[in-house]
Amino acid sequence: MLENWCSRTMKKLDYILAGYFGVILLFIYAPIISVIVFSFNEGAGLSLPLTGFSTKWYAKFFSNKAAVTALIESVKLAVATTIVTTILVVITALSFRRGLRFRTPLLYIILLGILTPGVIYGLGAAILYGQVLNTSLSIWTAIPIEVIWTLPFGLILMLARFDPSLATYEQAARTLGANEVQVFKQITLPLISVHVIAVALFSFTLTFGELLRTMFVMKNPPVLPLYVYSWTTNSALTPDFYAIGTFTISISFMLLFIAGLLLFKGSGKKI
Repeated sequence: MLENWCSRTMKKLDYILAGYFGVILLFIYAPIISVIVFSFNEGAGLSLPLTGFSTKWYAKFFSNKAAVTALIESVKLAVATTIVTTILVVITALSFRRGLRFRTPLLYIILLGILTPGVIYGLGAAILYGQVLNTSLSIWTAIPIEVIWTLPFGLILMLARFDPSLATYEQAARTLGANEVQVFKQITLPLISVHVIAVALFSFTLTFGELLRTMFVMKNPPVLPLYVYSWTTNSALTPDFYAIGTFTISISFMLLFIAGLLLFKGSGKKI
């Protein structure tokens, strides 16, 4: 009897936890859903009920030269940051696993890129560029700031791949006479290639939608998040901005989905 009561209680608890989890998910994703829904609204209003289905706001977005220029700048910044981040992640991860001195303090320093609030870091970078280095703000001043933001995520992802099985394959290659360059090119790099691609995709996604750090270290032409922020602070919000948001969300979701799929399939990859 006591066992049956415990079983019923646990089932009720499972239902309560599932309901609570559903409410949390709804609270998190409701803003994203509203952005997507209103981007297809026929009218210019941002209230329910919708007046009809239309894609004209997307056409307005892509016909806006300033918005398209901002989109191109976002892609440029994201690509440049992705290249630099991916290279640094691979080099740093390889150095860590080879017993780099002071690697623990260095890891904590790198992780500060995640822990430091974006506004604080952006303001500090703006002071450094403007007051200390006397440098004009451009996409080149934004790249190092974005790398500081994306590097910790990529490093955490990459370090997870350097498990004992990888070391076993590498040691077997050395035993057969391969030098370090051959081991890296023929063993290490193919086995970590999936994670390298995932790091690149995560870096692109994080940079493409970043506002707080970029807004202090980059001027005209602005990136897309900065363009949207500047325009909406001075003008009324219209569904074409929701179309921009949906477009950005779609790119981020697609890249994250591809990265997750690669990591899932790559987890069982054999040499």
